[in-house]
Amino acid sequence: MNLRRKVCGIPLPAAVAIALIFAYAFIFGKQTMWVWQVRQETADDPRVAVVPIPLLDASVSTTPGHTIIFFGYQFEVPWQGHGEVKNSWDIIAVAHSPSGDLTIALVNPANRQNALKDVRQKLKERGVDSSRFDPFLGYRSEYDLERATLFATPSQLSLFSPYRKEVSAANLLLEKQGMIRSAGRSLYSFQFGRLRGFQIGDPTRVGRVTVDAFDDQNGKFEFTFECKPAPAPALNQSDINRVLQTLQPAPAGP
Repeated sequence: MNLRRKVCGIPLPAAVAIALIFAYAFIFGKQTMWVWQVRQETADDPRVAVVPIPLLDASVSTTPGHTIIFFGYQFEVPWQGHGEVKNSWDIIAVAHSPSGDLTIALVNPANRQNALKDVRQKLKERGVDSSRFDPFLGYRSEYDLERATLFATPSQLSLFSPYRKEVSAANLLLEKQGMIRSAGRSLYSFQFGRLRGFQIGDPTRVGRVTVDAFDDQNGKFEFTFECKPAPAPALNQSDINRVLQTLQPAPAGP
């Protein structure tokens, strides 16, 4: 082969290399830029590589408590006395322990925003053209979507994946980064009977833990547990487990 041949005045090897670069840019250009941006945003955040593990403590608190009702659902809280209960515009309800050290909040399951619609809107805001496909078409439920989000890692990003797969993977990683911002490196999965979901944060390490629980009808319950700093934690895992394991529809009134 004569390497001295030229194409448009350019040596053949260089011309071939340029042609390959243009071909790559034409086929993979969009996802290359998207992946590069996501990698830049997540490169210095080691939490993004963490994936959920099963709860290490499945015990249930036996501390004397009582039952409260929010939005037609009841569950037990790990304190006696009614403390303070606030219901904000039928959007979120908050219960405070009598000491004020512990707060449990629940988003109204009937009024929460659909996560699938939310991520599609965020794609649009980020300037990603999804008109030719739906990058979340493969997720049958919000549980499936959240599971895929929390199990997303930077290693899943590839410069050579199809555009549809690449956009989905990159967006999931950005969503995960936002979800775990205050969780440290503690991500857990759980299943209590018909209830399954994910916990972000360890109550022995951080003062704020969020739990997304899904029932067998794909109903979603978004809890937030907050406790004030103290020599001994005002909240432990068995308290969270108690709330989740006692969650059920409240009896209809007379």
